Amino acid sequence: MDFSLNKEQRIEKALTTFGVTNEELQDTIQTIKSWFATQKHLPETPSDHIIMNFLFMTNFSIENAKKRLDMYYTIRDLIPELFRNKNPKLPHMQRILHPSAKGNRGRLQSNCDDK
Repeated sequence: MDFSLNKEQRIEKALTTFGVTNEELQDTIQTIKSWFATQKHLPETPSDHIIMNFLFMTNFSIENAKKRLDMYYTIRDLIPELFRNKNPKLPHMQRILHPSAKGNRGRLQSNCDDK
């Protein structure tokens, strides 16, 4: 993924890759939201951004996105401790993600390279 692009440019590039227009994306998101509302075992309707990410992860397969969303929310409901305090903006996550926490990364990487 090209991180030099802003969010809108990355979305546009992904839509072009899948041959989907922005209108088709919005229609698909609404279709999935409507389906989600009929799934009484699922706790909440995901945001448009989450649905879009699941569509991109499944190569824009609506049925696969539905299955993965269902699985994600079901597991999150069954095993909440797996997902608790995982927000990357929380202080303890920032410490983990900080570059200084990855001090030995280069040395470890060189040990793993094929020779």
